Amino acid sequence: RSHFVSGSLLWLPSPTFMAEEDHYDEGPEYWNKRYLKEPKPADWVAKYDALREALSPFFVGNLDMRICHLGCGNSLLAEALYDEGYHNIVNVDISEVVIEQMRVRNAEQRPGMEWQVADCKSMSSFEDGRFDLMIDKALIDTLLCEDNVPDLLSAYFKEVERVMTADGLALFISFGPPDMMLKYFSPELTTLAVEVVEVKATSTKSATGKHFVYVGRRAKNAKGEPRRHSPL
Repeated sequence: RSHFVSGSLLWLPSPTFMAEEDHYDEGPEYWNKRYLKEPKPADWVAKYDALREALSPFFVGNLDMRICHLGCGNSLLAEALYDEGYHNIVNVDISEVVIEQMRVRNAEQRPGMEWQVADCKSMSSFEDGRFDLMIDKALIDTLLCEDNVPDLLSAYFKEVERVMTADGLALFISFGPPDMMLKYFSPELTTLAVEVVEVKATSTKSATGKHFVYVGRRAKNAKGEPRRHSPL
């Protein structure tokens, strides 16, 4: 299945089942129904094993790193990170159904992992500078399939920037290639300075044969201070 976004083709397949039409813009109602229908854990884009080599340089072996997994769904990414020793992980999703499913799944084996229901555009339960690392695995792809993309992304990036530390990182893991995605990281939408890391796709679900990690850092002003977000 594919979605046309602002004149570009975004290949966005479902990880385990194909619906006739997805309605991401329906918010929690859509996702709650979806996770009730398909509770089995599944990973969009790629599993952690396929991403580990590309992502590990950004973790720098800091096991105390405070990590926020945005739009976690029922991905096994956080479980893999926790099992490697990264125990300070907060998983966030708009669906209360999947948050409860994953909380129950991990309650005994991974008691330190946190699960919170929240909208990525309004994470009011987190104070400024709460996290060292933000991870988005295909959440940004689903946002691009909604209406009002510039306003939506501006609000999303603003929250990501707010809750990450001044020296923090945001990793956006996507199906979308740079010629389509980089325009969404424009200065009009975000203060993040982005570099691209390519990852070889391990399945045929990628139209390009690759996946892409957009590594975002807070851009600095002339004084070396993090540049503030300027809304549209």
